[in-house]
This record gives sequence, C-alpha cells and structure tokens, in this order.
Amino acid sequence: MEIERVTLRKEPKLEIILKKNNFEIISNNKNDCGIYFFKFTDSMRIEKRKINWGVTLLSYVFEFLYLDLIGDEYWKKRKLKFKYNDIEKEINLEKCDKTKIKLVIEKIKLLSS
Repeated sequence: MEIERVTLRKEPKLEIILKKNNFEIISNNKNDCGIYFFKFTDSMRIEKRKINWGVTLLSYVFEFLYLDLIGDEYWKKRKLKFKYNDIEKEINLEKCDKTKIKLVIEKIKLLSS
C-alpha cells in the first residue's frame, strides 16, 4: 500500500515511493531501482557534494607540466548512501531538491522505527 510518492528529479527520473514496510526507488538508472524493506535498511545519509582534492591536484600538476596552466576542480556528486543487507548502496542525487531529499530521509527513518 503506497503511503506517499516523492519525485526528486524528473530528468533523469528519480522517485521514491514510501510504503508501510518498505520504500521503492524508481530511476532511469536500473542499478538504483529496487524495493528496500525497512528492517534490512541501515545508516541512511546524504553524502554532500565536495571537491575531490586528489583528482583536482593531479589535474593542476598535469596541466602545469604541459604548460597549459588551466587546471580544473573535480567534484564528487551528492549521493544518498545507505546499507541494505550489509551492502552499501549509493543513489546519485545531482539536480534533486535538497529539501525533498531531507524530508524523504526523515520519513524513511520514521517509518523504519
């Protein structure tokens, strides 16, 4: 029985359907899709978007060595991370509404307790 359907992103599609005992992720990325039962879900959190310093530094060094002098910053994408049956799951949250993401996570935590 569906409790609530939340569209986090229209293109590419990312929806989360909250149900009594589980939540379902619907996405254009088939690896993200699935039904996740609350009793097997743990450690749900958002990994914030941040600079990948190692790759950024290598970019600047490489660019300097070839006298291009235009290094670039490389960013890790914002992700929803959680463990399901002790397996780490990562869902890309780029171009998603931050407020909706936080509300959905709070609701999942509430329903799972």
